[in-house]
This record gives sequence, structure tokens and C-alpha cells, in this order.
Amino acid sequence: MDEPLAHVDSRRSNIYWDYIQEYLKTNESSLVFASHMSETVLRESDFCFCLDQGEIIHQGDTKELYDNPSSEKVAWFLGPVNWFDSKESGFWFDDHSEKNQSIRPGNLSVVEDETADLILSRTRFAGTYSEATLKHEKSNAERKIYTQTDCRTIPIGKKVRLSILSLLLMLFSITGCEKTEFPELPVKEVDIWMLPVKGKSIPTPRSMTVSEDDELLILDDAGRVLVYDLEGNLLRQWDMPASDVGNPEGISVLPDKRVVVADTHYHRIVFFDLQGKVLEMIGKEGTGPREFIYPVAVTHDDKGNIYVAEYGYNDRLQKFDSSGKYLLEMGKPGTAEGEFQRMSGLVWLDGFLYISDAINNRIQKFSDDGNFIEIYDLSDYGTKLDYPYDIALAPEGGFWIVEYGSGFLTRISLEGKLMGRFGKSGSGLNEMTTPWGLTSTKDGRVFIADTGNRRVMEISFEKN
Repeated sequence: MDEPLAHVDSRRSNIYWDYIQEYLKTNESSLVFASHMSETVLRESDFCFCLDQGEIIHQGDTKELYDNPSSEKVAWFLGPVNWFDSKESGFWFDDHSEKNQSIRPGNLSVVEDETADLILSRTRFAGTYSEATLKHEKSNAERKIYTQTDCRTIPIGKKVRLSILSLLLMLFSITGCEKTEFPELPVKEVDIWMLPVKGKSIPTPRSMTVSEDDELLILDDAGRVLVYDLEGNLLRQWDMPASDVGNPEGISVLPDKRVVVADTHYHRIVFFDLQGKVLEMIGKEGTGPREFIYPVAVTHDDKGNIYVAEYGYNDRLQKFDSSGKYLLEMGKPGTAEGEFQRMSGLVWLDGFLYISDAINNRIQKFSDDGNFIEIYDLSDYGTKLDYPYDIALAPEGGFWIVEYGSGFLTRISLEGKLMGRFGKSGSGLNEMTTPWGLTSTKDGRVFIADTGNRRVMEISFEKN
């Protein structure tokens, strides 16, 4: 639904929403809706995506976003917020905090205090909260405060102080309030670089792989395949056959050195030689063998068999031999074992496939003849995978995973044991925003498509 009931008066709107929720419960259904109304999102949703200029800048549990936003911009999606960075904290409060603070109106009050340094200079009443303009007497600095206090009862010009209610004795920071109980990965160095411009745009990386010849191949959202050496030098590049309706999201280099690309929005896979010459295209839109609905990831085994994952309403994986002959399919849409919501990354190892099941927040293991084996979801560690978007082999054993939702690089063992994490959501040197793809090298380096930040991140690690 696109902004449902936006123009209906609030009394009737709540009645209609109650009806919708009862219908969903009775029919065991769910609903996706778009809204600019924070009250509606808070009241009616369990999970939300925040879009800014067409980009997802946050996704997650609605209540968690309200209580513990990652930034001021994200916080405002769910209504008024008081955001104090660590430099401001001691300026407006008696006690200095080393952390950025996100305080909702219901957790902040304005109290008369003749010994305080703040002066109330203006108030506006908004029903469920008040907007107060405060002036810092010593510096003449001003800022707006959103509070539960009805500031109309305080005369303009009175000295006041800010009081945080006991609910926020644990102040939230930009890194979140959850303690890190898992080991941190021993990162040695992080390097970042951008892709070459195309016209006036700065493209962003999506998928990547490293060939046996130690070349790094990257797909970007400008419809290009870019080939680098492992020091980040661009060697060559070529365009996809078409990119008007969308760009590819999966790439692999086969044992015979053909490059195969999941051309997502054209519902096909495209084979190139290493210089970018188109050799063959397989597929069309459909649900039968050798047909695709949004192929999004591709990999191969040691015999050259090819595995292609799809999403949309056709979540499955098809297997082909090296000539493109259809062999079998596995998986279907859903949330049960062996079912998927948004396949997004693939690894083959020793007769098994490890598949990123992004929306279900897990990795599923299948035999390469199509049988479900087990699920890795980190629930035994008191945490979860947050939208795992890609998976890659670690040369020392186990797997690397990038988590689109949290900005983590996560490492697990072959058995699914959590070995460590690195990073967080953001745009700093050790942060990622909606990472899309990754690959690893023989010497243990990891390259990540830090998509939300429009950059490639290269990470090297300390030796054990």
C-alpha cells in the first residue's frame, strides 16, 4: 500500500487500521506499506526501511530504530528527536557525556532552575510534545528542544535546565547500546578507493570476485565490469550488453576462464571472455528451466557446473553444466528450512552450497545435488545475521559474510561457529553502509563492495 489512509481523519484511520490488522492476523498475511507519517509507522509496523533519495539508509526493527537510531537523520524518520553529539553534551547538560545522545521528547523534561545556564526564549505546543527554544546564557548559543513538558507553564525568560528521565539512564550512542559479546576480528589495515566516474556520476560497486589469475572483477551500478589487479590498479573494463532497465548483481570466473554474470534485470546470464567479448547469453523471463526471475548470484564448482540464484517470487537456485545444460533446481520461496526470501550470495565447497538467505537472516547449506542440510543463523551466540547479503570463502577455512543491515563483516567456521566481527554501520574508515558483495584473496585479504558509501574497502588482517 502506498501511503494508505493518509487523507482519512485520525479517528476513522485508526478504526480502519484495526480492521486491516485483524484481517492480516485472520488470514496469516503480512503487509508492506509506504508512509511519511511516523505515528502510523510506529503504531502499525514491526520492521521498517528508511529511504533517502531512493537509497535505503536504515532497515530494522521499528522499536529499535525509535529507541536507538544510528544517526540524527535516521532518528527523524520516526518523529522528533533531540540529538546531542559528544561535544554538545556538556554544553546543554550538567554532566558531560563522551557519547552521542539520542533522546526522544518523552524522555526529556525542561525544569525551572534559577542556578542554571539556560534561558527559555520561546515555546510551541504540539499536543504530544512541546518545542522549546533555549538560549545558553554564557555563549548566546540557541537550539530547539523537543520535550514532554508543557512549556507553556514556564514564563519566557526563566532559567531552566534539562533533565533526562530515568528510562534513559543508559544513554544511547551512535554505535548503539548493545554490548559486543563476540570476538573482534584482528584487522591490520583498511584501505578504501572509489570506482572511476561514468559521465557525471560516481558509480557504486555491487558484486565482486577474484579469478585464479589474481584479478579482481567488480560489477557496478553503471552496468560495467571493471578488472583490477590486487593493488587496486584498473586494468580494463567493458559494458554489459544493455543496462537501461537495471544492472547486474552477480559475477564469477569459471575454471575455463569464462566470466559469467547474472544480468539481473534482463533475466539472463551472460558469458564473456576475459577481454569482455560476449560469448553466449542464456535465459529469458520465466519460471521454467533455463528461465529466470531476477538472477542475482552465480558461482561454480570444481567441475565447471554453474549455479544461479534467483529472487522475487521465484526464490530458487538452478544448476547447469559447463555448457549451459539444465540439471536441476533447489529451494522455493518461504521461511521454512530449504525455503528462501532473497537469495543473494553463493559459495560452493567440497560438494556443498552455502547460500545467503538475506531476508530470513541466515545461511542455508545444501548438497550440490539439491538436498537441504542445515541452517547457520548465529542464534546460539545471542545474536543474529542482519540481512546477510554475500558470502565468500576464507582461505584459512570458513566463510566471510557481509551483513547489509548492520554493516558487519562476519567470519564463521565451516560448522557455523561465530569466529569474529568487524565494522559497524556508517561512513567512517572502519564502517560500512549497506555492503552488497565481497570476495577474498589467497593471501587472506578481503575486498568489500561498500555500496552505500560508493567505495571499495580492502581489509588485511593480523597473522595468528
